[in-house]
Amino acid sequence: MTPHPGEAARLLGKKSDEVNQDRIAAITALGARYRATVLLKGSGTLIKGQTALSLCPYGNPGMASGGMGDVLSGIIGGLWRKVWMLKNLLDWAHVCMPARLIYWRSWMVSEEFWLQTLLIRRAPY
Repeated sequence: MTPHPGEAARLLGKKSDEVNQDRIAAITALGARYRATVLLKGSGTLIKGQTALSLCPYGNPGMASGGMGDVLSGIIGGLWRKVWMLKNLLDWAHVCMPARLIYWRSWMVSEEFWLQTLLIRRAPY
């Protein structure tokens, strides 16, 4: 799951300020409650698997555009399917890589274009 702080707050029955005050506690609670690998979007994106926690230090204001979370989820889902077919396993690392890819790609794309569309067209898979 890839919530932003507002979505995470609704899922946890909290306010988004509470989520942002302790993002590690929020992502840990989401992972435990939904038994899922979680990518908590926002400044200092966190990725939490069953046993590991990672910080994605990349990003820019363009990532707050509508549809970017959909692109991110699509890339994660596509990679998950490939991995599942090979190992029948989804590991937190397979969520970290698309997060870094999409943040990196967002820097490469001019803000004059529709960011989501260009990311899909330029994705290496």
